[in-house]
Amino acid sequence: MKSLKHPNVIHFINAWINRQKDEVIFIAEIVTGGSLKKYFVEIFRRILKFFVFFSYLKKIRSPRLKVIKGWCREILQGIEYLHSHDPPIIHRDIKCDNIFINSNSGEIRIGDLGLSTCMSTSYADSVLGTPEFMAPEMYEESYGPSVDVYSFGMCVLEMATLQTPYKECMNPAQVYKKVINGKKPACLDLIANEDVKAFILECLKDQSERATASELLQHK
Repeated sequence: MKSLKHPNVIHFINAWINRQKDEVIFIAEIVTGGSLKKYFVEIFRRILKFFVFFSYLKKIRSPRLKVIKGWCREILQGIEYLHSHDPPIIHRDIKCDNIFINSNSGEIRIGDLGLSTCMSTSYADSVLGTPEFMAPEMYEESYGPSVDVYSFGMCVLEMATLQTPYKECMNPAQVYKKVINGKKPACLDLIANEDVKAFILECLKDQSERATASELLQHK
């Protein structure tokens, strides 16, 4: 983690083991805005309040979409950087709770690399992550870097709808059943913008057809 140097990946400074207390201590940069999930709920609440005040509710889609586009670009740049290593680094738990924003500069940082792994073989082989954001192949314990793209797609869905994917499910087992059967989250139907929906679906394709982070950065 100390070797990772990218403006969209949280900066890890140092770490050591305190053997007396049997704990690992690490230092990372302070990201003042907190997680993206916490931040976008607040910023979109303010946008809504502003446009209600001026009676311009119909225009809310434009500034919100512009904000989401900027965040998507930075997240993809961070994912592209991780995947560009040899061997590639797979984050394995991309979600809005693990993406942070610097409230002073507005820069995005991908953080919480505790589940990340270097893909030293053709496919990684362990089931880790957050069920709602996990690609179906992760449950089969045979996957590659494209699982991060799938998770990114779920992040975009959450940003666009302000709902956690598979919110309709009561437990992880129900999420698992829907994911392996290729059933998309119900909140996908809330998106009226067909271009946004198509972009998300591009991320959720079968792993053999799924776009890379580099390809998504070139998406119209």
